[in-house]
Amino acid sequence: MKARLLLFLMSTCGLGHAEAAGASDPSPAEAASWTWLRSLRSPEVDRDSVARELSSLGQSVVDPLFSILEARRIPDPADPGGEAQLLSEPQTEALLGALSGVGRRTAWPVWTARFEEAEGIPSRTAAILALGAIGEANDLQVLFELALESTGSEPSPRLIPCVEGATRRLLLRDDDGFSELEATWAGIPHGLLPCVVRAVGLARDSRGLALLADVISWTSEHERLIAAQVPLLGPSNDVDVNRRLASSLLPLLRSDSKEDAQAACLALGHLEGFEVVSDLIELLGDERPGTAATAHHALRTLTGKQLVQDARPWRRWLKEEQRWMREARAHEITLISANDELLARKALREIARHRYERHDLAMAVSPTLFDESEELRVLAAGVLHDLGSRWGAHDLRLALEDPSEAVRTAAHAALVRIAGEDAGWEAEAWEEFDFPRPSH
Repeated sequence: MKARLLLFLMSTCGLGHAEAAGASDPSPAEAASWTWLRSLRSPEVDRDSVARELSSLGQSVVDPLFSILEARRIPDPADPGGEAQLLSEPQTEALLGALSGVGRRTAWPVWTARFEEAEGIPSRTAAILALGAIGEANDLQVLFELALESTGSEPSPRLIPCVEGATRRLLLRDDDGFSELEATWAGIPHGLLPCVVRAVGLARDSRGLALLADVISWTSEHERLIAAQVPLLGPSNDVDVNRRLASSLLPLLRSDSKEDAQAACLALGHLEGFEVVSDLIELLGDERPGTAATAHHALRTLTGKQLVQDARPWRRWLKEEQRWMREARAHEITLISANDELLARKALREIARHRYERHDLAMAVSPTLFDESEELRVLAAGVLHDLGSRWGAHDLRLALEDPSEAVRTAAHAALVRIAGEDAGWEAEAWEEFDFPRPSH
């Protein structure tokens, strides 16, 4: 298969066997990098396959790839002096994937020799993009310094998109990247902070929320931008981080700017804090275009309730939920673990009716998944399905190993509802999901 693909590539690039053997201008690594990358203009070729093929060449291909990044062009291996192909986005992604596959240890000496004193936009662009592909958390400061103008005070606007993409890629490469940013964000050049915030959002990892909570508590300049990243990241497994960020965003919800209010609505809908419900309900009567609909969407996301876009039923619901929280919630939760199975079933069915503070309710219900009674275990899984809270998902994953088929079936259905996708019936298959671990 590999041999057939190589013959196909040679033919599409105008290389026959004789031409390939007689080509003397490019080095073998250069010819390979040009040929493989140019092959991506064909729909039959996959960029991940190209990245793997190039990375398998090791250090010899690193400098040729750096040259392509810097020139933004791919020469024709059949005519090196002829017209070069402009580097496309898919080709760039394959190239950076190849550098990541080669790895920092192999590529770093070449990067240092070539880019340590990088000057000019093309060279610095290549250095930044390459560093995102091979770098580690402690390279972030180098990456940011490369984006600065020669004065060292402000970033070059032409380099900001490269910094955003490279930072995102580096965060995905190194698990320590988020903690490094948390520790050093105050030293990030002022003009680069927005693109770093966007990079954190594009990484789609909830660990970035801790950084955003710190940044927004110290500066009010980027509140809307920070709010816009929250739906991309989802809630943190650290409740304190969610609360800190929600507290900082609450004033934005009351802003005269509809854009600010809408960004805050969408963010607060994902942060699992029910103290904002009454504020969101009041925005259902907001006359600014799009604001009421955004608040309605946030309420549905936060509560799991599907009431209509009208403040009146939401107010009635909230009043009844708060009354139940004051007068009955603690008693019903106590009955779940009582020795009376009939009362426990009744309490579980009552809890299933409520959505206010549903994440706390899910944590109260999930221990019942391990009760001696099969009926209670099935019922508990059904309640967690209805609550739709990720705070019950960790124990539901364990329930997939229950000896009862009925319990396994109910637990699987609940997990699919919570995750929004089906990872299968094996508990190990759900380990890739970052479900919070409740403390019982």
